[in-house]
Amino acid sequence: MNTLGIDIGGTSIKLALLTRGTTTLRELPAHTPHPTPDQLIPILARSLSELPPIDRLGLCLPGLFDQRTRTLTASVNHPNLVGLNLDAFLASARGDLPHASVFPDAYAAAADFAALHHHPGRLLALCLGTGVGACVLDAGVPLKVSPPDAPLSSGHLGQIDVSMAADTEPPIGPDGGRGSLEAYLGAPALRARLGQDLHAALADLNADDPAVLALVRTLRIAHAIYRPDTVALLGGIGLGLARLIPAIHARTSTALTRLARPNWRLLPADDTFHAARGAARLATTG
Repeated sequence: MNTLGIDIGGTSIKLALLTRGTTTLRELPAHTPHPTPDQLIPILARSLSELPPIDRLGLCLPGLFDQRTRTLTASVNHPNLVGLNLDAFLASARGDLPHASVFPDAYAAAADFAALHHHPGRLLALCLGTGVGACVLDAGVPLKVSPPDAPLSSGHLGQIDVSMAADTEPPIGPDGGRGSLEAYLGAPALRARLGQDLHAALADLNADDPAVLALVRTLRIAHAIYRPDTVALLGGIGLGLARLIPAIHARTSTALTRLARPNWRLLPADDTFHAARGAARLATTG
């Protein structure tokens, strides 16, 4: 069986093909900010044309998806895709694709990380990229805090207010929230403050940077709410913060609430394909 996972992110599209116990990963060329469907279709079509017949398809979309109408209903990072019919879009890229199962990117990424790191206990996965997403898994089952009719969510940690005391004017996040983690640590915020070369910016980041301090504050809050055994920093930014893991763990643990698990772990991403690979895994088992 050939199962394909597609992760349409804020700046690129990632593919993961699972077949016969092997995984093939591919990242498509970075697209322009706020691309239109007509700009994305040829990028996706070229890569899909090189793949074998697909039996199952899992997809991560950048926003809120309505399963009934099969449309993206809201997206901060991809406003030009709002209202797009998913099935028509995929058919334009390759006509023989199977019906796509759609998963939140944070859930897919968490599912993949949990599969790669066996028995992480209660896992809090923070997906740090263009935006900030979160998912809590207990033995592979996502903790859902949204109402029954709302999309799956373990809580919008990217939007909590973690304003720094030194900030007389805390930054505004993409959703309009002042002082949100996304306003400090989202890719657009980092580029606006540190330059367009995000790889270089993350390499120069230190533990006293406002973005890191905002992350530490978020993790301290999360320990009181979720009590995770393992916290994973996923996405491109999570991978870029790998060298700061000891410092972030130490700062988070200092005088931390006694509700926190005493031996909690903080781990970085394995790569940037967790969401794509996770979408394929979920499509295989779902």
